[in-house]
Amino acid sequence: MKLIDYVIIAIVALVVTLVIWYLVKNRKKGCSSCNTCSSCPYSGQCNDEKKEK
Repeated sequence: MKLIDYVIIAIVALVVTLVIWYLVKNRKKGCSSCNTCSSCPYSGQCNDEKKEK
């Protein structure tokens, strides 16, 4: 393998790592990706569920 192959593998690994980090970081932000619960079936109840726990 040449140097360019290692560079491409490193870039792909970095992108995959950043995507996983982003998904884990934003996993608990709400019902949808834009952090609004208008389309969520539990709309308006998110705070109630957090208080019960």
